[in-house]
Amino acid sequence: MPKANGKRFNPPSHFSRPQKFGDQSAKIIDPSLILPQALLGGEEGIQRLHWCNPDGNPDGAPTEKIALRLWRGWYFDYRTVVERGKKSKMQIIMAFEAAIEDPKLATQHYKRAIQFHDEYVKCELIKTVRFVESALNSIENSKSPEPVVDKLLRKKESGTIMSLEESVSQGEAMKLKGNAAGHIGRHENAIRFYLEALTCIWPWTSTDTSMTFDQASSTGLVKLEQALLGNIASVALSHPAKTGSKRALLDNTVRVICELLLEIRYITLGNLAKSFERLARLDEKEYGDQGKVGVNSFMAELFRDKKGDDWAHRHCVEGHMCHE
Repeated sequence: MPKANGKRFNPPSHFSRPQKFGDQSAKIIDPSLILPQALLGGEEGIQRLHWCNPDGNPDGAPTEKIALRLWRGWYFDYRTVVERGKKSKMQIIMAFEAAIEDPKLATQHYKRAIQFHDEYVKCELIKTVRFVESALNSIENSKSPEPVVDKLLRKKESGTIMSLEESVSQGEAMKLKGNAAGHIGRHENAIRFYLEALTCIWPWTSTDTSMTFDQASSTGLVKLEQALLGNIASVALSHPAKTGSKRALLDNTVRVICELLLEIRYITLGNLAKSFERLARLDEKEYGDQGKVGVNSFMAELFRDKKGDDWAHRHCVEGHMCHE
């Protein structure tokens, strides 16, 4: 059983609640009721689930066995993605309920919740890139030559993947192309480059427990993956479209990206704060004064001065303490 300061870890029993307005205050909102509970436990709570050492193979390339395991939980058919995502979410809830009903097996139930959360987030990643690409196609009134999901599927079916170092290097090169496009106002092209960069690094991801945060961070994976998602949101916010269907698609893109980031296991403190800040801005824009007193507004204020590239949930063992 994971412990903190000698105390036994109590598996959480709640999940993120839907956005509500008009009844929130700093006195009654507990961040542990807002942030995903499957992200609790700190490093001690997940250390037995680490299995991948990115530096373990002399030539850098993962073996076929490791490649197959890295792809586990990644689905690309839309119906399958939706169904697996729903089932994973339900399994997480059931695991925590089981832990409450049977405390003696709480550790096993908590482990199951974490594993299903890893799969759930991978499903959300695929749903998100599908949504972003579809939004771009609508905005540009065009169609992608080869959809991102098709590229990922082809990559998976090839049976081989590059080392984490090489994957990050390729992703960084594509990210630079996106940055350059964004600087000259080619917003849609910038987002497409960022999506392409994600295909360079996946199935390596900072969303699961395959490796430690320090391993994922030292290789550049954490920073790059979250920067790519954050850049998509940033470019969507700065797009010149101010009203109409294009703006609605862009705002929805920002919301989807930020809500996804909040589910990522190794989200950094800076990205956690930025995600809530962006969600609060969207709420105020969409709901007016009501948005100013909503959950996202409260959380944005709570994390307003939080910055840095460290793991936001490193010390979140029995509850979410990342705001302190």
